[in-house]
Order: sequence, then C-alpha cells, then structure tokens
Amino acid sequence: MSKIPDAPDLLKMSLIERLGRSFDALLRREFGQRFYTPEFLNEIVDKKAAVDAEMGKSAGATFLAASLITFFDLVSGKVTIGSGLSVDFSKDLSPILSFVTASLLLRTTLLMLDLQVINQIMIRLGQNINVNQFNIIFINRKSPGN
Repeated sequence: MSKIPDAPDLLKMSLIERLGRSFDALLRREFGQRFYTPEFLNEIVDKKAAVDAEMGKSAGATFLAASLITFFDLVSGKVTIGSGLSVDFSKDLSPILSFVTASLLLRTTLLMLDLQVINQIMIRLGQNINVNQFNIIFINRKSPGN
C-alpha cells in the first residue's frame, strides 16, 4: 500500500486534532455554510460559555476537596463538632473525600476536553474563511445569563 505524499499520519494525531480535520472536511462540502448561520454560531457560543462556567465551578470544587483532604490528614483522632457529634477523620472521611476529589478531578478534565473540542471547531470555522482569530467575532454575542 503506497502512502500519499505529505499526508499526516492519522495514528500519530490526537483525537481532538482528528476531529478538527474531520470538521474541516465538512466545512468544505456544499452544506458547510450552515455552520455559519446565526443559530449555529449562537449555539456554539452559548455552549462554550456554559462549559467555561461549569469548568470554573468544577475546578473550584476540586481545589476545595483537595484542601479538605489535606486538612483532614493534618487532624488525627476524633474531633467533636457542635453538640457532641464525634467524627474520626482519618478512618471515616479520607476514603470518601478521596473519591469525591477524584470524581471532581475527572469532571474537570472532561470539561477541559469539551472546551478543547469547541475551540478546535471555532478555529476551523475561522480558518475556512481566512480569519485567524475567529474567537474575536464572538465577543459581541450573548452569553448565558445575559
């Protein structure tokens, strides 16, 4: 099997880069103009803003959970909270907090991947019409909550 000259090795590309190349191929077809409709552009801007907001919340929660694990590692033994509620931090809460922290870290990572996919789509939309900074076009678009 002969290799096409100057063809990139698809196995060495990241999944997001392959997605961008596939989206680029769709843009060059006859129905590619539908990606420039106001409805599609508003939807992608809204989705990007929503993912940005969720990623901020998730990253903050991840940091808080990691800080709690650190705090509970420093506290040993039983601690009485309020009206006689006694909790053994090292045995009772460490596995639970570790699981919560790992879950939050996974959620933050997946949101970051979503954001990279959206950015790749926006870059390809701009490259197709020879606009290098296509994100600037979206500055005046609405965002969630406005």
